[in-house]
Amino acid sequence: MDLSWYMNPACLERVKRRKIREKGVVFVGSMNILTSKDIPFTNKSISKAFGALKDAFSWCVGSLDQSFWFDNWSIEGPIAQDVPFVHISDSDLTIRDVWKDGQWNLRDIFSIILEAVKQRLNAYNPDLNAEESSGWSWSVASSRFYSARSGYSWLAKRKFDWNEHDNWLWVWRLHIPEKYKFLIWLSLHNAIPIAEFRLGRVAPVIGVRMVLNPFFIVFGSALVPRRGARSGDAFLFFSTIWWIWRSRNHDTFNIDDSWSASKVVSLIRSSVREFHTIFAMHQSLSPPSLCLHWIPPPVHSVKLNCDASWFAPSGYAGFGCIIRNPDGCWLKGCTGKVEVCSVLFAELYAIWRGLLLAWESRFREVICETDCLEALFLVNQRMLSKDIPEWDLAKHIQEVMNWNWRVSVLLIQKTANSVADCMAKAAASVADIHSNWSQPWSELQHLIDLDMTLAN
Repeated sequence: MDLSWYMNPACLERVKRRKIREKGVVFVGSMNILTSKDIPFTNKSISKAFGALKDAFSWCVGSLDQSFWFDNWSIEGPIAQDVPFVHISDSDLTIRDVWKDGQWNLRDIFSIILEAVKQRLNAYNPDLNAEESSGWSWSVASSRFYSARSGYSWLAKRKFDWNEHDNWLWVWRLHIPEKYKFLIWLSLHNAIPIAEFRLGRVAPVIGVRMVLNPFFIVFGSALVPRRGARSGDAFLFFSTIWWIWRSRNHDTFNIDDSWSASKVVSLIRSSVREFHTIFAMHQSLSPPSLCLHWIPPPVHSVKLNCDASWFAPSGYAGFGCIIRNPDGCWLKGCTGKVEVCSVLFAELYAIWRGLLLAWESRFREVICETDCLEALFLVNQRMLSKDIPEWDLAKHIQEVMNWNWRVSVLLIQKTANSVADCMAKAAASVADIHSNWSQPWSELQHLIDLDMTLAN
């Protein structure tokens, strides 16, 4: 869903970098070495982490076309500040002019370079450290940008001889809530934040014991997940551990209102019932065969892809719709902007406008695709509550679908909806209320061609 774009850490990181640059902050790859007192606490913590991670960073000289004397291509700053003078004959020299055949060619320079500066220059190898711009980069990743994941992996391998392929990584692939995964992960690593652990880790396995006792004695032998066990069995096991942990915490902080064993069992059973409902719905709506890329429609039909992009503070959402034939060619498209109250309303509005476009274009065999599960529920009448503000719009869509044509609305992966997603984001950033497009612009055409490449 497009709202995730605004919540995406990578997108927020780009905004943060642009804002902090205006304050004169020094950067280390995508990590910030912060210099201003008004930088948030989180960023200050990141700067402290650089001390532990610095060995994995390397300095990039930047472009070899920079000035050898006056640009900040070295860690210490411009070379010109460390020499008595720069001879006028040398003033236009670039790094490329001085670095030749894998070594610094200083003999042809008329300026006086001190021995200490020469030794400093020998620490740089522009052939190995040339990048688009000067600065620190994360040498562990091929992208040269730091990420929390690569930082954690590097530290774990260095400090603990961590083998990411031979540990408990399977926990994160389980089909259980994230809070369950995190609790199990901490338990497996004896890191549950109990009082004893926080005060000195005097009992290295007490965290696991406190989670599993006393109820695990009753449930444990029957609930331990086995190879090939059903998802429901695994969920029952981990749900049991979760509610035991919640119960112990509740009893600790609410001595006069402790939970009984029967209440804990009731909470476990309620969670399991909820899981089975959601899992069954997921299986019916998101089968394993759901492709990650766009698929052309059958012959004699067209495919309509719809998406919306909502930016909550503005109160407006952009929407985009594209109609393509079985050859993957652009037939029709529309974009626009609408005042909305929720992401769901924006997604439904995109579907409605897309269906109207298809009808007005005289297409009578239409497959409409959306990546919004809630919108699909409403359109297909699976969500029966009429108390939600989007209900009226969903009814309008159902009325349009009942006209004299054949329309089906299907769920797809977000990666299969990239063209409509791009259109929606573009529409959200302009003032046009509605625009019809007879042909795609260049960026869209590239995405359309990519869809067909993947489809073939």
